Amino acid sequence: METNTSRMVYLNGSNYKIWKCKMEDLLYVNGLHQPVFCSQKHERQTEAEWNLLHRQVCAYIRQWVDDTVLNRVSEEVNARTLWNKLEQLYARKMCTNKLSLIKKLMGLRYRDGTAMSEHLMVFQGIINELFEIGIKFNEEVQGLCFLGSLPDSWEAFRMSLLDSVLDTVISMDLVRNSVLNEEMKRKLKDQEMKVNDEISEDDVVTDNEVPHNPIPEVQGVKSLKVAFRNATKVEQQVQDFPEPFFLEIREGETFAQVKVRIHKKIQIPPKKFSKLSFAFHSLGCPTYLKDSDVVYTHIQTSDTLYYEHKVPDIPRTEVQHLRTLEVAFHPATKNEVVIYTIKLAKQSTVADIINYVKTKVELSHKDAELRLLETCNSIIYQIFPLNQEIEGINDKYRTLRAEEIPEDQKDLGPQHRLIHVYHFTTELYEDQLQVDNFEEPFIFVIRNDETLAEIKLRIQKKLQVPDEEFSRWKFAFVSMGNPRYLKDSDVVYTRFQKIGVCSAWEEYLGLEHLDNAFKRPYDASDDNECFQSPKKRAYS
Repeated sequence: METNTSRMVYLNGSNYKIWKCKMEDLLYVNGLHQPVFCSQKHERQTEAEWNLLHRQVCAYIRQWVDDTVLNRVSEEVNARTLWNKLEQLYARKMCTNKLSLIKKLMGLRYRDGTAMSEHLMVFQGIINELFEIGIKFNEEVQGLCFLGSLPDSWEAFRMSLLDSVLDTVISMDLVRNSVLNEEMKRKLKDQEMKVNDEISEDDVVTDNEVPHNPIPEVQGVKSLKVAFRNATKVEQQVQDFPEPFFLEIREGETFAQVKVRIHKKIQIPPKKFSKLSFAFHSLGCPTYLKDSDVVYTHIQTSDTLYYEHKVPDIPRTEVQHLRTLEVAFHPATKNEVVIYTIKLAKQSTVADIINYVKTKVELSHKDAELRLLETCNSIIYQIFPLNQEIEGINDKYRTLRAEEIPEDQKDLGPQHRLIHVYHFTTELYEDQLQVDNFEEPFIFVIRNDETLAEIKLRIQKKLQVPDEEFSRWKFAFVSMGNPRYLKDSDVVYTRFQKIGVCSAWEEYLGLEHLDNAFKRPYDASDDNECFQSPKKRAYS
């Protein structure tokens, strides 16, 4: 009988129950069970043969033991003793571990002001640990438990969400997306209230408060020229504004803060000021600023900030029912990312975004299919379902990425699975190894019998990395920020035990290398960091 080890797991100290079940099956299938489960040797076996079989079984079991556990049983030569020792070490801890994790889950509380993504990561980590020791919560229970971890300040949101799903079963995915969107809404609302409080018609400014000449450059401070740009070509509007003037911009200063000082200088009513738009212009393309943008970083490419009257190209009544999203399209055949600003009805779905992008881009072939991803900080947070409404999607702090679905990722069978692949570096911080992701993450398909050596060849071809550089790369299975380095002979599929494409903070295949180690052929003369495709913005 051919042995299939593709679904075997490594014993790591917290998954003993499932490891024991799978290990027993492997021992019986391979005919290695006798030294573990039989107290006496077969009558036709010699003592030397019996001892050799014990040694072989010990070696086989240790192949499926993680390095963190191996040192406890590395000297054992009797299979039954080794088996019992593992049981004593980990089986008796199960009840204590279960109680400890349940208490940890029940005591988990979100604190206002902290990042919701961090709270989600801690919650998911506890759920994963419980799953590994045999306690599984379905999607509905996970969602309800997470809602229960929110403080009283989230009560209105909690009740609103529960009321909206009265006829359906709540899920953890729904809760995760909802709390992240609610967090963004609260941040934007707080920021808007702060700006409105600071801007009033009584604001007065003297000429001494704002310099009219360029400011000498000092560390962490840059000079910014602010000028009116008459985009509407209406001559009368120019008379309302002063001559160009200069502001002192400090590192970390947001546009919301800078806007208060601009308003003090030009001294126009708040209602009229709110109808202005602000943008840097580079190579003829405007980059419009949001309140959360850090102005200092934009001065690297342009030292003049233009303000202009907003030109309404859509009736106001229609604007109230529209949603504007920025979507970055990554072509399959070109190395240039194009950013589209898309206006659609709020009740539109992700499928409508996909259909819009298809009308604007050049696809690799006429039947190409697209998908929409949410990325941030070189991590893929989710692949949006086609039926999701766009009103609940937030593109302020995360990037929406549209891309073609490769042919090898369609119609997958049980022997395949999709995984996340991220670039990363590591550094020691307070005696702990910290993982930092960078560059463009991507989705990759692997087979259940594919070794790391085979996967590396496909990744090298995809990324076009020179042999000399690629030889210095390390590959790791990263779970909850903890990298476990892989050998070329490892079957990578066995490390990914979860069903489907996992959450960004759970499991991924990590490519460890320097983040400025090389340039791909298409950007060898570019000053940008490696892997970063040139970007252009399309207006529609």
